[in-house]
Amino acid sequence: MFNGFLRQSTASQSRLVGPFIDDTDFKALETGLTIANTDVKLSKNGAASVNKNSGGGTHRVNGKYSLTFDATDTNTVGELDYSIAVTGALVVTGKFMVLEEPIYDALFAASAGGFNASGQVTVGSIAAGAITAAAIASNAIDADAIAADAVSEIQFGLATLANQTTIAGYIDTEVAAIKAVTDNLPDGGALTSLAADVAAILADTGSDGVVLSAATQQAIADALLDRADAIETGWTLRQVLRILAAAIAGEISGADSTTMTIRDIADSKTRITATVDSSGNRSALTLDAS
Repeated sequence: MFNGFLRQSTASQSRLVGPFIDDTDFKALETGLTIANTDVKLSKNGAASVNKNSGGGTHRVNGKYSLTFDATDTNTVGELDYSIAVTGALVVTGKFMVLEEPIYDALFAASAGGFNASGQVTVGSIAAGAITAAAIASNAIDADAIAADAVSEIQFGLATLANQTTIAGYIDTEVAAIKAVTDNLPDGGALTSLAADVAAILADTGSDGVVLSAATQQAIADALLDRADAIETGWTLRQVLRILAAAIAGEISGADSTTMTIRDIADSKTRITATVDSSGNRSALTLDAS
């Protein structure tokens, strides 16, 4: 019989066990038993049984008795099996599940905020610094694992000045790396803006004095934008920029319905389509980077 949950290494946790039934007629409720701590045997995750650390049982109602578990009783996470043998009553057995303190508190503590009404972990319940690269398993993040509202979160995040600065710095770093390994680029000093540096790259004269043709310049630019797996496997830089541009600056429609769409900047096609519920949670997401 499963009786519920206990908090690891925590004192004063009272729980009901029973009912205790008379061992002669097999139906009468035993309400006057004396249950000592030595009558209560505990087995932690299948280990050898031990006596309950302290305190016996007190009758509460209809043959059910309360036991108070202390920090010693609950010092091991996992199954806590118990059996109680008292003269005059049938043996009563069952088990509790001992949870680590943070998990128990997230579920049962006063004003517990670990999960929302849909059973999802809330942002407020995640400790600062809990999510790190080392803590994320390899391949843990894939298309199937991305939440339905991920695009909205990306859109919100990109809207902040700090994130824009981070993205700009990343782009400048990548352009600088391209310039460092290419012979036919100007040595114009530190990067000032992406637009200016790309213009300088395309307008540069090679070491042999031959000016790159417009077609060659365009081919170089297209090759960079369409380079396979440029940012993520299966995505080119051009495709990623199309989705990001729509998420940041595209028109949104259907936000108050079950289907929300986000258009591209030119308002010529739908880049993002999401199926949403009344709370705005998306259950399906379709991206069109073509």
